[in-house]
Amino acid sequence: MSKKILFLLGVSLSLAVIPNICHAFQVDGICKLQHQDSDWSGTQLYVNNQMVGDPTQNNGHYEFWVNESGTYVISLWNYPHYDVKHMAVYIDSDKTLETVELQAKEYTLEGICTLQNQPLGNYAGTFIIPLVTQPGLSFDPQWKETNRNGGYALKLVAGNYHIDFTHSGYSSDYMDIIVDGSGGLDSFELQELLSSYYVVGRCYLDDQANHSGTTVSASGEYTQITGNQGKYEFSLPAGNYTFSYTHTGYLPGQLGPVGIADSTILNDVTLNRLHGVVYGNCYLSDTTWHAETTVTILGGSGSFSGSTDGDGGFQIFDVPYDNYDATYYHDGYWDEYQYSILVFSDVTSLDDEWLYPISPSVYVVDGECYLTDTTWHAGTTVTLSGNSGTFNDVTSGGGYFLIEGVPGGSYNANFHHDGYWDDNQYVEVNTNETMYSWLSPLAVPYYDVDGYCYLQDTTDHGGTGVILWGASDYWSASTGSGGYYSMSGIPSGSYDVDFYHSGYYPEFSNISVTGNTTLSSVTLGCPGGEPLPVVLTDFCASVEPEYVLLIWNTAGEIECYGWVVQRSLNKAEGWGSIPIWEDISPVIPGSGTTIEPHDYSFTDCSTNNHETYNYRLKQIDIGGSATYSDYITVTISGMDVTEYHLYQNYPNPFNPVTTISYSLPEAVKVSLIVYDVGGRSVTEIVSGWRDEGVHEAVFDGSGLASGVYLYRLTAGEFTDTGKMVLMK
Repeated sequence: MSKKILFLLGVSLSLAVIPNICHAFQVDGICKLQHQDSDWSGTQLYVNNQMVGDPTQNNGHYEFWVNESGTYVISLWNYPHYDVKHMAVYIDSDKTLETVELQAKEYTLEGICTLQNQPLGNYAGTFIIPLVTQPGLSFDPQWKETNRNGGYALKLVAGNYHIDFTHSGYSSDYMDIIVDGSGGLDSFELQELLSSYYVVGRCYLDDQANHSGTTVSASGEYTQITGNQGKYEFSLPAGNYTFSYTHTGYLPGQLGPVGIADSTILNDVTLNRLHGVVYGNCYLSDTTWHAETTVTILGGSGSFSGSTDGDGGFQIFDVPYDNYDATYYHDGYWDEYQYSILVFSDVTSLDDEWLYPISPSVYVVDGECYLTDTTWHAGTTVTLSGNSGTFNDVTSGGGYFLIEGVPGGSYNANFHHDGYWDDNQYVEVNTNETMYSWLSPLAVPYYDVDGYCYLQDTTDHGGTGVILWGASDYWSASTGSGGYYSMSGIPSGSYDVDFYHSGYYPEFSNISVTGNTTLSSVTLGCPGGEPLPVVLTDFCASVEPEYVLLIWNTAGEIECYGWVVQRSLNKAEGWGSIPIWEDISPVIPGSGTTIEPHDYSFTDCSTNNHETYNYRLKQIDIGGSATYSDYITVTISGMDVTEYHLYQNYPNPFNPVTTISYSLPEAVKVSLIVYDVGGRSVTEIVSGWRDEGVHEAVFDGSGLASGVYLYRLTAGEFTDTGKMVLMK
């Protein structure tokens, strides 16, 4: 047996290392950081004075391998704000070590706070109150009081703090600091108050992380509003005060009476969220036993559910005051919905609902119809007319309609609203279908566009999608079996027209609409003819505060190896007519040979404010030859992110992937959830803290049916909802 002496950071350890046959053992463990709730990253591992592995991630996990059994010295470092931890461990098999916690180093910060017009030079009695402002830091600092010379000393761990200075008869002051082991504290002089005293307190909301917005009244004479951390403060004359606390949706609170004769820190107050009971009845139309229907209400405060009893009654308890939508679900029956339910009382009653059984031979046709000049879309009559009869419904305020019990077959769909152009569509019902329509007011010139689109190798020409792209909106239709399509309510102007059918080559054209227009007939070719060239259908740029997002789409490609994005400065006239193009992207892989549409994008993060750039695409084929697109021009305005915003997803409609962008003016906890039109959660694509700036999230609808989906962003107290269309 041999002896080894290790000198590690001034620590001498005598270890007996017992060799063994060569065998690899895995060792892992968790290293926490004192005063940190969740972020335990950055700790480096040393084994026998040798650094191994990567630093720990957020969960504090680390691991390493040893090739021999024996005793090892394991050291955990997180420099410079934590003490090192040493462990001597005998290892002869795979092992998970006990969880350890590194102790935070405390730093002593000294400062001076004087008092204005203090004739005796006695500055004692000022309260120094440090408050933690760094998310995730659970350290509880101690408040201090100045000595006769105004001096004080705070013991703090590394992090961000807000420090308040208060003294009876003097105006309060504060400073925000970052403690990192360097530097001291600024000196302060508090200004004399002749007739009022500093009063400070906190009022919390029991179910919120952001406690702002509570109105605090001092005996009805003085009023303040709480900030994000629930803090409020007054400057009050001496006297007795009763403090009242009110916040919409919460039980009011009260504190006092409190005698004010000096600077005062009030006791914390917590307001409890008001809750109510939602009840109602839901019956099954074909039975007298109405149990097991699930009733779900969904709103900004969350989702809450209950089930019906045998008589059809249900109750949902502990529902926070808020605005909700309700969904009624029973397996084998058509869903029903209620919208804009206000829960702002102890008891809320919902209207009775009836659910009807789903017949194998009938279907649901639903969708949305919007009025282009308003945000209230109620009152549009949607009528389906076919050989099996006529079926109709009227839209809600959100534009939603639902027609149940529609037999399979061909139908003409008419969307009618007084004072608006009708929209007529053709729909083939052989499964549940979703339709969309936009109606425009009659007061402006709108026209009809129709025509024929045929398929090369068949006599059934139905199912071809025809999309009319305008400057700010689009219209779509689908051909019938004879190839005919029509669209109504088209404003005068110029349009791009796209013809798509799965398995056929797409076609494109441009038209100008100045009256009712019939387009020339189009025939879509099928694979087996001439090779399809690379068809670039769109190339555009989105200028955001911190980057430029470039997006391009192809309708088909042949032997496309890849793409390179090129950029040049857009110089003023007279600087030279030949632009200097530079590659700013790696080769973005193409799709080889395909007749399917493909979407591409690239983000340019190296732009400068107040510059104008040209962008173009370099398309490289498999043989190495290159062709170039026309260029587009963008100007960087240099905006800062000053407000929360949820952007429209792009592309929209999409199949099957789209990008959702949002901007944050500050670091905040974010949730981005996708719902179906029934209010059921599909997936949460963002969850957790995000920094200030513009962010992107990618949503993949590969496993979902075509239709309308909602995406809701919650960032602190900010909430916004967008709508997107998945078209397969």
